[in-house]
Amino acid sequence: MGYNIFFNVSLVREIYYNSMNYKELQQTIANRLEISQEDVDMLIGAMNERIVSILSEGNSVGMQGFGILEVRKKQQRLVVNPQTQKHTIVPPKMVVNFKPSNAMKEKSKSTPRYE
Repeated sequence: MGYNIFFNVSLVREIYYNSMNYKELQQTIANRLEISQEDVDMLIGAMNERIVSILSEGNSVGMQGFGILEVRKKQQRLVVNPQTQKHTIVPPKMVVNFKPSNAMKEKSKSTPRYE
């Protein structure tokens, strides 16, 4: 079962394609939505809590214009320590995977790459 969260696509692109810290993100959203930074802080906190809750239940979260967050199981695997050549088994674990939307993929193709 998946959940959809709808975002203003231009706001998502502005946030995603500009490298920014939390305070800059908070200020950008507050300015675009014309609400206080405290309200944005509560909004982001509530959104984070809900997304973590949905993912912890094993469900996926779809964000239109952004992408899909889903939990996947990584299989058990054998790794080798390059210094000691010792073999170790890494147990299976659950990880969060992000799949960008088609709009995000297309936009990222035209984004300059940093080297």
